[in-house]
Amino acid sequence: MSFYDPETYSYTGSGESISFERDGNIPLIDARFDGIHGRFGVDTGARSALILYGPFISANHIREKYQPRFQGISGWGIGGPVRSYMVRSRDLKIGKFELHGLIARLSTNKSGATAQADKAGLIGPDVLKQFIFICDYARHRLIFEKNSQFGLRDSYDRAGVWLAQNSNNFEVYDVIPGGAADHAALKTGDIVVAVNGVSTAKLALTDVRDSWKYGAPGTEVRLRVRQRTGRTRTIKFVLRDLI
Repeated sequence: MSFYDPETYSYTGSGESISFERDGNIPLIDARFDGIHGRFGVDTGARSALILYGPFISANHIREKYQPRFQGISGWGIGGPVRSYMVRSRDLKIGKFELHGLIARLSTNKSGATAQADKAGLIGPDVLKQFIFICDYARHRLIFEKNSQFGLRDSYDRAGVWLAQNSNNFEVYDVIPGGAADHAALKTGDIVVAVNGVSTAKLALTDVRDSWKYGAPGTEVRLRVRQRTGRTRTIKFVLRDLI
């Protein structure tokens, strides 16, 4: 990350400047999802490429178009869990740039931020990492310039499980039916106490999540798990793409 003095900064690269409006701390830009215009927040703190909001989904019959196969917890905000269907979308157009095959999370929440009708959704870091991304707040513009990751295939959590911090351990909050963790019989409420032989007290949950999202398909994961009954067991699963 680099910082510049807004008074003297001048952009001379090959990217495109996109004007934005402010919604609190979130910039809003115009973009097109599958050819449908919408106002999208740009959020570096999101956990995905693209989150679509309920009213935008309903108005444009997106769920009917994609016929999603599974849903689960896809994020966590001030109001609690965000549940979404997950699909591999056709395209997202930001200015002159077109991105194909992104994982889109179709929110099912009926209240909270993802139920707002004045926005189409959020563009997150799995899109932004494909660009040299410059926030020029002084001039109300975001600058997108392709980098070496532009066009790389997006991925979704290859374990199919949502974990949350529970003291020094990780608690299983959600398991995607048919996913790798589900086939290993991991259950909601189980407590993970070790990952690949390392105590969870020595691990950062964000690092574990990233290793399961970006880890190569076919990678074996071993978990030491304490069940609700108090019994402790070791389970194994293999990372694989769900979408």
